[in-house]
Amino acid sequence: MSRVLHLVNAADSQSIPWEVGLRLSARDSRILPASFYAASSFPPDARQGAVALDLVSAGDLRGVGRLWRLLRRERPTLIHVHHTASSLWALVLGRLAGGCRLVKTEHNDHRFQP
Repeated sequence: MSRVLHLVNAADSQSIPWEVGLRLSARDSRILPASFYAASSFPPDARQGAVALDLVSAGDLRGVGRLWRLLRRERPTLIHVHHTASSLWALVLGRLAGGCRLVKTEHNDHRFQP
């Protein structure tokens, strides 16, 4: 069965990607929302099946290890990312964990370019 890891940097109350991930997972158990960083004003709700990886920084190797274990346990076929730091680690570890496909959604990043 296909599994999608919906990875955002922080599970914040202002994060539309986070809210979308939660709502999708409520409708489809194959979607697993996960937040990358520990600091958040809206912590993940385990009852909704969300996962908090609790990285302190992009270089937090303990947190990266938690992402690795999550990928090995859940075996997603697709990782949907939204932010730079989590995208980088998801790309590297996703390839090592069995070649998961990666989809990255950009949010308003190009509107400030000349």
